[in-house]
Amino acid sequence: MSAGRSPNHSEHHKSEGVDDIDAGVENATLLLVGLARRTVADPTAPFVHSVLSELLALKKADRGAFEKLRADLKAAGCRVPALDEAISGLEGDRVSPPDPSTASR
Repeated sequence: MSAGRSPNHSEHHKSEGVDDIDAGVENATLLLVGLARRTVADPTAPFVHSVLSELLALKKADRGAFEKLRADLKAAGCRVPALDEAISGLEGDRVSPPDPSTASR
């Protein structure tokens, strides 16, 4: 066998239908790959807790990739304002120290 590349392993592999978080998003996890496509069939897919956690992590690590995925989700029919609210709620859960001013009457 030749040590060269197989003709089946081409650049086309990367672009075959992967339109949500493809080549430019190295930080995406497997939960986010294909999310926009899954959202078309299942509008609740982005709202699963583990997916929301990954979306929050992506938002913090790579804002451009997050915004690209968000746009793809919107195009797939996701209720983006509700998604933003869910991510914000998750963000609030992680950063909610007690407010000393409300501790006493």
